Amino acid sequence: MNSIPRALLFAFLIIFSIQLISLPLASAQSNSRKIEPTKSSSDNDYSQEAVVLEQLKTAYRFEKDGTGTHELTFRAKVQNEAAVERFGQLIFPYISANEKLNIDFVRVRKPDGSVVAASSGDVQDLTAPVSREAPVYTDVRQKHITVPGLRPGDTLEYHLVWQMHTPLAPENFWMTYDFIK
Repeated sequence: MNSIPRALLFAFLIIFSIQLISLPLASAQSNSRKIEPTKSSSDNDYSQEAVVLEQLKTAYRFEKDGTGTHELTFRAKVQNEAAVERFGQLIFPYISANEKLNIDFVRVRKPDGSVVAASSGDVQDLTAPVSREAPVYTDVRQKHITVPGLRPGDTLEYHLVWQMHTPLAPENFWMTYDFIK
């Protein structure tokens, strides 16, 4: 009884191996065109792009009690007026009952090397629009940051930390992640 499953397994492995060996040969014969090497990132032309993302780093740290941090680091080169319009005002949501949003820096590096940093006067802490339509979300707030002096050719950098001080469910944690558009 034990020899039948072994024989089936052995037969399956032999058939699978034959198909696996013949696969590269068949694909090489059917694809006779010359394969061009891929360009390195330094060879790519991004001059027509509105913005070129240089760094995007998201880090989460969860503690056993359900608290934690969410850290966001961003750096991008702004190349035209459309990008200035898109990144001229940054909006970051947070839940005030559970989180605190710290803005470590928002700054613009000019092509000449000078740096223009956003001040506390450039930051507004506002109620999120969803709370006007659905009052159950009154804890949802947004920090609006006006980016000072952003022009095409500049590099925008920011670093933010969301500190969860009160867990939604003690000793539990979860998260969602939305990709930046």
